[in-house]
Amino acid sequence: MAGSWSVIVSLPTFQFVLCRWYVRLPIWFRFLWQASGISLNLQPSHPDRCGGLGFLSTADVQSLADLGGSYDMARAMRPTPVSMDDLVSFTAVTLLPLLPLMLAALPLEQIMKRTMGVLF
Repeated sequence: MAGSWSVIVSLPTFQFVLCRWYVRLPIWFRFLWQASGISLNLQPSHPDRCGGLGFLSTADVQSLADLGGSYDMARAMRPTPVSMDDLVSFTAVTLLPLLPLMLAALPLEQIMKRTMGVLF
């Protein structure tokens, strides 16, 4: 089973990702090679104080995106890491497989008496 999964799913997925990188790297190298030959007309007196390349700095845009992300994170936070619904579902999932074993541990009459005693 594990060998089939490896051959059918894991290996083709890995090869697909690897081939994407093999295609992406030459494109990136070509772009960098062409961008290195650009003749820049830099002006030291430009108002952005970066010679006219101030638009390449995205610090303001990035800081706004970070601020929005932090607001979303703070909105999603809870005072406790585990809610009551999570606790109930975890308990149910943990105890559900043990119910058939409980029938073998005690006689059915005793189980019924205890259940009725708890409910009524």
